[in-house]
Amino acid sequence: MADTFLQANGRLPAWSIYAQQLFHHRHGYSLWMPEYDPCLGEVKIGDVGWINEGGFYPLFNSLKSMEEPQPRGVVPEGHEPMNLANVIVSDDRKTITQPLLCGGSIKQVKASATLAANGFVGFPWPFSESVSANGFHSGLVAPCSPSAGAHFGFECSTDAGAFLLLAPPAVSKQIQSKKHIADYMRKNFPQWSELANSHFGLGLKDEEIVFVSGTTKTSKWAVAAFHGEYRRKEGSITADFGSLMGIEISVSISDEMLPSSYYRTGPAREPALSPLLPDTNEPVLSAPPQERCDQCIFLHYYKMKRRLGWKSTPMQAAGGPHELPPSSRDGGDDVLCPSYDDAEETPIFDEDLGKPFDPVNDILDYILEVRDTDTL
Repeated sequence: MADTFLQANGRLPAWSIYAQQLFHHRHGYSLWMPEYDPCLGEVKIGDVGWINEGGFYPLFNSLKSMEEPQPRGVVPEGHEPMNLANVIVSDDRKTITQPLLCGGSIKQVKASATLAANGFVGFPWPFSESVSANGFHSGLVAPCSPSAGAHFGFECSTDAGAFLLLAPPAVSKQIQSKKHIADYMRKNFPQWSELANSHFGLGLKDEEIVFVSGTTKTSKWAVAAFHGEYRRKEGSITADFGSLMGIEISVSISDEMLPSSYYRTGPAREPALSPLLPDTNEPVLSAPPQERCDQCIFLHYYKMKRRLGWKSTPMQAAGGPHELPPSSRDGGDDVLCPSYDDAEETPIFDEDLGKPFDPVNDILDYILEVRDTDTL
């Protein structure tokens, strides 16, 4: 499925629009491609890798030793796993309980349900009640019936918009010990860059290599992003939560259906096999009773950017970019490691969408700019 689409003013990547639109929910970086390569395994905390066109690609997992299974079968030279003895990890918290998250430009969402033969559960308030664009009433859950569905109406306040539909609840896991992450990155980052660029030949810049500190996962999802002449226009989403191919959706704005390149759905799971029917030799296909939350819809991560000619000092931008340690020019590399959590709120739509959306890069550039000014 195409992950970008064309407009009259040029090529705009759907994954960048999607990430920017969903940023205001503060759940982390929104992945346009939540699915994972079965050969590499699902995204896990401690993964070191890179993000490309809305998907995360692991190099190795820093919490595992070289003797344990690794995504690509290799680890950096001299690899030592991160010591978890004094690390606080919040494990499998239910952080998203609604089935729909809207981009910052989407206003006045209305929901209605399609009742299946055995009912539709989870709506504690009347159908078609208006709710905010930030989500739905916390009691709203996904349909449990294989044939149940939902219809969502919305209005666009700008020319761009995005949605995430999921089978709630989504569960989150995150490393809370920020200083330990920064110290570990400072010690090992050169070897990570060597593995990415010398061994695999990826040609990644420092700021393109990320350490995954947190994940938010669900069992099935659908993502949508669009850009065009949609300001102050109404639209709708029709969703089938019971499909084995993920959440099947259709999106229309001003009675025009959006092309399939504007959205993605997943995962495509194999149906479960039930016991053989009596007097037959054929198994019966059925949906699994409970699907795993292994689809990563949001990432939390840390980055670094080294500057030649500066003292080697790690910095995690927890206090914001205005609280910087004293500058020094004692030689060596200056290693900066702000996290995605520290990024400031951004406009809901940026006309410069030809480059990847990542507010952490803005923090890195700002810190270097301020330090240059301080030493003049």
